[in-house]
Amino acid sequence: MEKGQFQMHQEPLVPNAENEASVPPTGHNKVAYRDSESSKTKRFINIWLPLVGHVLLCLLVTLTVAFKLNGYMALAYDWQPRSQPGNHYVFRVSDITTLLSVATRLIDFVAGMWTGILAWRCALILLENRGLSVKHLGQIVGGLKLGPLKRLRGLEWPIAVVLLFIFPQAFIEPLFSGSVNWNFAVDYAPSIQVPNLPVTVKSQDWFWYLTQGITRKQYVRQATGLAGIMWSATDSELSKGGTVTSPGGVTCRHVMPNRMPVNSTLLDATVPCIQIHNITWPTEVVPNDIRGYAWSKGNQLGVFGNNPFDYIQSGVAALFNRSQPRWNTPSTVKIHHNNATATFPIATKWSGSMTVFLLLARQRNTNCSPVRANAFGSSSYITNHLSNVFPADSNSVDETCYTYGTVHFTAGVMKAPKSSFVSDQVVEYNPSAAAPDGAPRPTEDEIAAAIEPSIWTREALWLMTDAMADIAVMNTSLLPTWENLDNYTATLIRYAYLANWDSLHASFDQDDAAMLTAQPAQPRLRASVSLTRLFVWFAVTLLVPATGVIVGFVHSRYSRRGMIGGTVPLLFIDSSAILERYPDLSAMGDVTEEDEQRLSEMVLHQVSPSQPGFRLGLGTAT
Repeated sequence: MEKGQFQMHQEPLVPNAENEASVPPTGHNKVAYRDSESSKTKRFINIWLPLVGHVLLCLLVTLTVAFKLNGYMALAYDWQPRSQPGNHYVFRVSDITTLLSVATRLIDFVAGMWTGILAWRCALILLENRGLSVKHLGQIVGGLKLGPLKRLRGLEWPIAVVLLFIFPQAFIEPLFSGSVNWNFAVDYAPSIQVPNLPVTVKSQDWFWYLTQGITRKQYVRQATGLAGIMWSATDSELSKGGTVTSPGGVTCRHVMPNRMPVNSTLLDATVPCIQIHNITWPTEVVPNDIRGYAWSKGNQLGVFGNNPFDYIQSGVAALFNRSQPRWNTPSTVKIHHNNATATFPIATKWSGSMTVFLLLARQRNTNCSPVRANAFGSSSYITNHLSNVFPADSNSVDETCYTYGTVHFTAGVMKAPKSSFVSDQVVEYNPSAAAPDGAPRPTEDEIAAAIEPSIWTREALWLMTDAMADIAVMNTSLLPTWENLDNYTATLIRYAYLANWDSLHASFDQDDAAMLTAQPAQPRLRASVSLTRLFVWFAVTLLVPATGVIVGFVHSRYSRRGMIGGTVPLLFIDSSAILERYPDLSAMGDVTEEDEQRLSEMVLHQVSPSQPGFRLGLGTAT
């Protein structure tokens, strides 16, 4: 037996004469062991209940986070009330963080209860079978440590595994808290009804539009303002359906009279749509009619007599039909002067080509050969990209350089099953992404075929020249121009057509004043759970019940019946033999090095195999 170790010894429960002579007559030398079914049940609850509770808590938290918290939509801002429409109670992120912290603290508390029990279990198993020094006993009971590294023997191996399983529990909480990410998302409130048109819509004003140039100018200016509402600087960089190198694509946007949160949904709205198929820049000799519009006939392309090229600014453009360049709507409808009314145009859909004019720059007279660097790029870029640049409005000093092209496009309206608010007043429908899940995306031809006629399609195209000039001059949407000739032109056409249609529809189409269904968006933070981190955390927590399995097996295999069930019975172990020899130990506040030497031969006796009980004494281990 090594010096400074405890070890169990058996001795008779009832001492014989020889033993009675050797034991001092203190009156406390006989220990009666008490046990009952109720005490066994209580001992089982005290020992194993924390372990069972720990397993159940960890399992409950893991399942809750994996299947309930994952994907949960929490409130994004403090101003949002927890009580939402429809009697829904929604947590904030801080609420969920608090609940998760409480759960982990509770798990740590229960784990601490089990760790305290486990420390005594390990110490008593070693004390009963292997023996422990006073120092070694204090290390295990005080912190589940084996002390200095040394060669493990016998039952120290499973106890070392138990201690190894307990060690990582103090460091796994960051793994759990880091498994939950929060990303911005959108949820939807119950549906509401919103008007399709403003209350100012008045069909009678259509008569004055047809008969007064100043009234037409008013609605062109209104369209220009709607274009500014409809598009923002960020939208201009890459407009929907087009890129810097490819201007094609379909765009559908509509300004609503009422404001809604961004990302709200609008159902079954009729929205204007235009699909740019391609733009080409001819290489043939510039036709005379084209030169004529650039020199002096530009005022024939608008609807109220303005010449768009009076604005000497790069980017001013005009779109018109060469076969019918002059506005003729009054001849296609019935105007009743006696009661100041007029019929609406017939519904039409445009699918074909029109001519586009583009003012490149005003420069010193060189006959536009070359065109000097301007807003659209360097001189070499213009020369390489365009071969049909021509001068107009020239004098002996200055000239204006123009180019022209052919735009093939389809314009009309679409019935949008579901469109989204891209700003608080603008809805957008993207038919190229509207296919059901799993269905192939519609082709360009299918989208063009889905565009429907509208009574305002042709009139919106008549307004293109005036609206495009105004939008280019105002430049409220900051259209990019540098080496972006094709996409600039296509985007300017999109802006003007959609704004023109909205202006006409919102001003005159009183018969279309239907109510639409909207789903208001609500900003949320969506929980995204890293299942890998979560289940790794749960796997590490399962090491705690694994320690119970190991200790339970070792206890059943190597411990004698009646092993001390808890810490309280240890206080009442008969230690009279030690106190008779060293009375000063009854006032001991801490174990000193001298105490370790004096108690190096302390032994915990099991009184009897038939009537288990324990007695603390001094002696030499055998």
